[in-house]
Amino acid sequence: MIEAEIVPEHALRSITWELFLGMPIHQVIEIFKRLEGTISSVDLWYSEKSPFDYDILLHLPNNGLKLHFEPMWQRLKLIEITDLTKIALRYLSHQVNSSTKPPNLSSVINVFGSTKRLLADEESGLYRLCYRGLTFLAALSSPVDVMRSTGLSSTSTVGTLVDTGSASTSIDEESLIVRRVFIYPGPNEEASKLPPELPAGCYHGNVFLERLQVVHANGRTAKLCFDLVCQDLLSNSLTDPKLHRFSSVLAFGDTSQDVLSALGSPSRVFYKTEDKMSIHLPQTYRQSRQTRCDYFYNYFTLGLDVLFDSRTHRAISFILHTNQPGEYTFNT
Repeated sequence: MIEAEIVPEHALRSITWELFLGMPIHQVIEIFKRLEGTISSVDLWYSEKSPFDYDILLHLPNNGLKLHFEPMWQRLKLIEITDLTKIALRYLSHQVNSSTKPPNLSSVINVFGSTKRLLADEESGLYRLCYRGLTFLAALSSPVDVMRSTGLSSTSTVGTLVDTGSASTSIDEESLIVRRVFIYPGPNEEASKLPPELPAGCYHGNVFLERLQVVHANGRTAKLCFDLVCQDLLSNSLTDPKLHRFSSVLAFGDTSQDVLSALGSPSRVFYKTEDKMSIHLPQTYRQSRQTRCDYFYNYFTLGLDVLFDSRTHRAISFILHTNQPGEYTFNT
């Protein structure tokens, strides 16, 4: 059983990892790779036919977690805890559940308060307790418990709204077992939206792309204009670092130093080990290329690869790419 702290509207975190709402999917996957001994299985769910119409999901069946990512920006929009027998939750210094403490609604109300009304769904038999940025779904263990707690006959239906703060409430909070927990930004799930800014804990010294414009002239690509954002390196440790926005321009023929000055250090550097088009080159040029190879600067957070000629060290190609699930280059 993993242990984690709930931060409504913000995150689910432990001592060694943090899942921020708004975090890019590639950072979440890297966290799970580091937790290989704790997290044994991760399923990636996505739509092949309509990849931008449905959320991307990371499902951890052995840890009771399901993470929902907005498909266009691939940032975490909803944290769903699907099995509370596999994860121990706390809020601040209060324990919500544990391996020996059943996750019932009574313990939730003791921690978060009873100022919110309990909504009952007569179709699913679930009860919904909503706080800002946090929702609990609870259910009675059996239909017999439903009738015993509500005083209904076998032909009656459950009411649509129950006020847990009322003295006339007939629902036994001890018998309502929490089945699912949702963490999201905003007042409720329906109104939740991605945070407009990338969370401060997600930069890690990287530069992120806000806008890219490809400028054409005389039917050819003249230059690439980047609108970028990063964190200031010098900041007060008691506050989040300030954001720094700037613009850069690259063009064909720029040197590797020009690219480093404009975009910073690349995420990775790759070298071409095979060039099938070299057969079309002059013999002298082919012989010189045998001792060296062209190379890429990979800027993962910008969705950009820059190919340099091995002789001149100047940019000869710009590759713009996404991070589409199902592609062999996903998350690389």
